[in-house]
Amino acid sequence: MGYLKKVYEGLPAYARKKTKILFVSIDPEYDTPQHLKEFMAHFNKDFIGITGSREDVDQIAELFQMKYTKIAEDIPVEFVDYRSVVKKSNTQNATTNVYNHGVVLYLIDTEGDVRSLGYTGTTEKEFIANILSLLPKPIEIEDFYMNQGAKNARSAAAYGKITNISNAEDVLISVSSPIAKRVELHQTKVVDNFVKMIHTPNKVFEIGETLMLKPMSYHIMFMGLKKPLSEVETVDISLKFKNAGNVPIRIKLEH
Repeated sequence: MGYLKKVYEGLPAYARKKTKILFVSIDPEYDTPQHLKEFMAHFNKDFIGITGSREDVDQIAELFQMKYTKIAEDIPVEFVDYRSVVKKSNTQNATTNVYNHGVVLYLIDTEGDVRSLGYTGTTEKEFIANILSLLPKPIEIEDFYMNQGAKNARSAAAYGKITNISNAEDVLISVSSPIAKRVELHQTKVVDNFVKMIHTPNKVFEIGETLMLKPMSYHIMFMGLKKPLSEVETVDISLKFKNAGNVPIRIKLEH
């Protein structure tokens, strides 16, 4: 469960809202609904514990091909190492059973189909990527390009289209790229007959809103280029959103 806690917390906000963590106990005699509630809350209040009769548990175990064996029974709770779990509120004279069982994580989509399996060797990063692969991307990126400018220019701009296709408002918190010291979202405005580029932090994207980045309007500004763009084949950009998390952009430059 500690592994799933890290996976869940590693998901961007929009993905956490669409992901449910379900834990099925194979010990319904000890894991009452109240105990499961306390146990799951120890890791995350949104995690769901499932129990039932022995017949219910065996049916689920068979469905998911989960083998388990009882290796000891009626063991006093105080003899069992519970350093990593939550004890019942009242464990005086309580006993529990000890089981040997496999550990498999099933990633199930909204249609009820198993799309991926996770094992003890599956890294948190891999499992997060598997979850995100099943979810629609909340931010759509289209038609990005860059004007390369003068040969030794220390700044540059990128243009394209950003659309919030999720069902919630989002906020662009920051922009970054390894090719420049500073990268920001700017807006070009004419103020008192002077053209000014204005930094636009925390740009709010309403549901369905499309932001067109084009010359003399919004654009992504690169300041302090670490090398001339003439020496670069591709430019990687990361847009960090409050809900969508990091949204990557890759621009291939044509020389």
